[in-house]
Amino acid sequence: MTHIRISALLWLAAVLLHPCRAAAQREETFDEGIVHIAESFAPALNGKTVAVFEFPDLEGRVSNLSRLISEQLTTELVQRMASQGTVVERRQVRQVMAELNLQKTDLTAAEVAQVGRQLGADAIVLGSTTVLGNQIMVNARAVTVTGGRVVAASRMNVSGTPEMLALASSGLDAPTLAPRPSTAASTSARTPAQPAPPPPPQPVEQRANVGAVTLVLKGCKSRGGALECELTVTGTEDERISISHMDVFNDRPSRIIDPAGVLHTVDNISIGGRGEGADLVAGVPVSAAIRWEQVPDMRAIPLIELMVWYRENWSTVRFRDVPVR
Repeated sequence: MTHIRISALLWLAAVLLHPCRAAAQREETFDEGIVHIAESFAPALNGKTVAVFEFPDLEGRVSNLSRLISEQLTTELVQRMASQGTVVERRQVRQVMAELNLQKTDLTAAEVAQVGRQLGADAIVLGSTTVLGNQIMVNARAVTVTGGRVVAASRMNVSGTPEMLALASSGLDAPTLAPRPSTAASTSARTPAQPAPPPPPQPVEQRANVGAVTLVLKGCKSRGGALECELTVTGTEDERISISHMDVFNDRPSRIIDPAGVLHTVDNISIGGRGEGADLVAGVPVSAAIRWEQVPDMRAIPLIELMVWYRENWSTVRFRDVPVR
């Protein structure tokens, strides 16, 4: 009887202690949490151009922790999407958000579409960061530009190191906009809408690199409903390069997006006067001209996207806010 009682007590102790053993298992680290979010998002974003926003706190403030989360999530998505998708450079995302003067959270479907058009993106990743004690909580979701549909969502809750928790209170930016007023408040105290100030003028000359080749946009001019942009193309090695009308792999042409968000496919490309492809000699710049027919008059081109064939691969080169003479 004594043996039976002892066995029963041992069994009961094992049952009661089992949750404790589970709780004692190793917690997910910050890096592992970011990887988990990227892995859960990648299948829904493959084949798309994706922009990753910064992750502000619940008051809309962006801290160094917010920037770190966006930076690491961008890197992890690039590695997991590989050749099946494109991730927009974070600097370009910050520039467009500042120019449009939009909040970094709680975007409407119309605002998502507006940002997406400016960035040439198919989907955006956004969310929020909350710090409670030593816990870091991140909520993230991926939203399509067309329709504002949520195609993926994930979250993480990890214990932060003292160094990481310090990032949450450093480098704080004020909210981009004050919270939207309620309907009653806006009805009782409505003020006339003021037009947004124009973005600061951008340099006429812009540069982009594709491997060892540098493309320099010298400027664009409009004449008789046609738009023409001039570039120089220079390689550090003897190379073959092409700027094509169409990427045959994902059906995405070289194009511009006008201020109304309308796409215009390129009509003519000439590199060194020899069509859309040319052999480069190391260190020797070659002139290129790209032309669009029947485009509306505009003071600036929000986005130019060129599909560049280089070393057996397609790359997308983007120039933004290009003044038109």
